[in-house]
Amino acid sequence: MATGVLSFKEATVAVDFKTIIILFSMMIVVANLKLAGFFELVGDAVCQRVKTKKELLFAIIIVSGSMSAFAINDIICLLFTPVVLLICRKAQCNPIPHLLGVAMASNIGSAATLLGNPQNILVASLSGMTFSSYFLVACPVVVIGLIAAYGAIAYCYQKELEGIFVATITSHSNIHGYLIVKSL
Repeated sequence: MATGVLSFKEATVAVDFKTIIILFSMMIVVANLKLAGFFELVGDAVCQRVKTKKELLFAIIIVSGSMSAFAINDIICLLFTPVVLLICRKAQCNPIPHLLGVAMASNIGSAATLLGNPQNILVASLSGMTFSSYFLVACPVVVIGLIAAYGAIAYCYQKELEGIFVATITSHSNIHGYLIVKSL
């Protein structure tokens, strides 16, 4: 509009409002989950199980990659980013390698099934592949991709990922179970 290439009407027609509504709705869900204490709960659960920063990176890659196979990867990034930031704040460690793990793993993992991203649905509809035949072809490639993502991040951020993982576990007095259930 500012350059005169599109009129206001053409610009509004070009906007995919369904996508904007879905993303806005997911942001509302994420906000509700934050208010409910969901991210604190998940963050503390991870903090209790992980002993090193490399283990944290590995767990983030496996979980976000696996979940992206069954939910659109954008949603996984929206859900996991606050958890990773919370965990890294508690452990006083650099969040960058772990956020890269979420981004890379969610994109790689989304290729494992027909549900992971809209492109896979298009491939299935045009090729006639079944869910299981697609999964059998894509899964080995995805596993190799997740391993490569871990290796690349661990190599590039060697110094940041050294050492043990120590994080403070918070009390769960601000957890609102009914809001978590309602939001999920």
